Amino acid sequence: MNKKYTQWFWFIGGFALGFTLISIGHAALPKKVVSLTELKTSKVGTPELEQDFSRLASLESRYAESSDQQKRLKTATAKNARRARN
Repeated sequence: MNKKYTQWFWFIGGFALGFTLISIGHAALPKKVVSLTELKTSKVGTPELEQDFSRLASLESRYAESSDQQKRLKTATAKNARRARN
């Protein structure tokens, strides 16, 4: 009798696991596929590389790390590199 309960336990457990995995996989799929012809975007002109580069260069100072941040990043990456080698 114990063997029969064990078989049912594994059957129900396998069914529940399979159903869960199928449900998760189904939820990960997109609901509706949009064709590329339906997307409406405005036409972009030719890129102005010099203008874009100067704009990015002027914005770069806002996002640059301070010397303290650079030291902290350097020590953290050095620690990680030593751990990866070991």
